[in-house]
Amino acid sequence: MQKKPIIISAYLIGAFCLAACSGKPSPSPPPSPDPVQEAVIMPSGDYENPFIPPEGFEGKFSLTEQQQQLFDEYSKDFRFDVSAFKDASPVDIAQVFIQCGIEGYWEGEYNLYSFESTDAVISKEDFKKESDEDMLLTDLRTRSDYANIAFAGLKDGKFADNGDSTGWIEFTAYETSFEDTALISIEKKMHFHLNDEGIWLVRFHPFDE
Repeated sequence: MQKKPIIISAYLIGAFCLAACSGKPSPSPPPSPDPVQEAVIMPSGDYENPFIPPEGFEGKFSLTEQQQQLFDEYSKDFRFDVSAFKDASPVDIAQVFIQCGIEGYWEGEYNLYSFESTDAVISKEDFKKESDEDMLLTDLRTRSDYANIAFAGLKDGKFADNGDSTGWIEFTAYETSFEDTALISIEKKMHFHLNDEGIWLVRFHPFDE
């Protein structure tokens, strides 16, 4: 009854020595799969809105019926397949991109990013970590509050194609003044890059010049 454990141990030691003496590295563990989107539960109850627009401001971020259909198709079952935007305009894509952020769909945002024509790169895993940390620190509903001010004019933006697979949407954005008593309108550019399938993707750090 004492021999069987000794035989097994000898086998394991022999196998280990064979791998070590062969000069071949041990097999690497399989890479970890990319993280995937999970259902997001919108917070409920009272919360503090830091982006209250001044009285009289009627701006609001919203999707058109066509953009809503694009968003629904893109986010269905959390597939986030950018082929849904094959014939979509950059403005429609930008609107869906912002809506993904509002909903907490970090993977929807990430898949719409292009890392061409920029030195900034982030892995999918790290992007998810940043999104998770943000949702721990701030109420998710404040993203919609912010979009109602900052991106109220995005749907009316004009796209400029540079002819070299890059372009931008120029639109009127709004920011609160230093005293938070009024809004200041500013012209912003949201940059894009055309991928090999002819789909305009949002350049990572899209508002950097």
